[in-house]
Amino acid sequence: MGDILADLNTTAGTNYKHNWPSVMASRGNKLERCPLEVRRYMLRKVLQDELAGMGLEANQSQVETLLIALT
Repeated sequence: MGDILADLNTTAGTNYKHNWPSVMASRGNKLERCPLEVRRYMLRKVLQDELAGMGLEANQSQVETLLIALT
């Protein structure tokens, strides 16, 4: 978890120290309240695999275009 948070903090310019999804949930916050770069970071981590699981192939450029459209 520490490595993931360090990568997120570096990429998104955040300063999370805890498992932030559970912290947000405990505060009643929704994903839409996450900073834009945090949402994009999460999409970069899972979107390509999720698309592949649905039988769709996307290269990194297509993933970037899609995640910008989704956020």
